Amino acid sequence: MTNTTGYIDTAVENFFLHTLEIACQALSQEAVENIYTTQIKITNLDREYDFFLCMREPLLQILSQKLLLEDNPCQDTLIDLLNESANLIVGNAKVLWEEAEGAELSLATPEYQGYFEKSFSKEFDKKMFFKAGDEPIMIGIEMSATVS
Repeated sequence: MTNTTGYIDTAVENFFLHTLEIACQALSQEAVENIYTTQIKITNLDREYDFFLCMREPLLQILSQKLLLEDNPCQDTLIDLLNESANLIVGNAKVLWEEAEGAELSLATPEYQGYFEKSFSKEFDKKMFFKAGDEPIMIGIEMSATVS
């Protein structure tokens, strides 16, 4: 999986700590329930990587306040914020990956997967856990077989 997780770590830190000024730390494991989930795909010449970003509503509310100056966002706005967060985090990881490894990658549009009261039950090749402020975040990474 090359150094994909290192690029994600850096991209999460760039987004939360450096862009939004929200304290952020990596965790070894965290229960993440009542989550909104989106999926975004990166493709290179021989692999596809699906990244699933999972956040809870309180963090999306904070993002709404910081990015949109809106205190009571509607459901569609929360979903848009989740998708845009995935775009910014995974897009930044893509740029870091391309610069470090000379790879040419393509980034798909985020696709909202839904709201889950229990943890998003999917088998991943890798799960990464973070805490932004007091709110947990999970990123699941699924690597598919060789692209033809």
